[in-house]
Amino acid sequence: MLEYSESIECYDKALELDPRNIMALSNKGAAVANSGNFEEAIKCFEEALKINPNDYNAQNNKKMLLEHLNR
Repeated sequence: MLEYSESIECYDKALELDPRNIMALSNKGAAVANSGNFEEAIKCFEEALKINPNDYNAQNNKKMLLEHLNR
């Protein structure tokens, strides 16, 4: 879990510099999901998709997570 919290902190710092950084949002979502916080991960993916609705990583990660949650 520690490696995920460190990764999330780094993504948060990147997002402070550029809140529209889709890669940081999507990667943060993946790290948050891997740490078990699925609802927060979905929010990260949705935020990335607000910026670019066609972003494959955010779309795919959100889809896989929702399937995992049976939604």
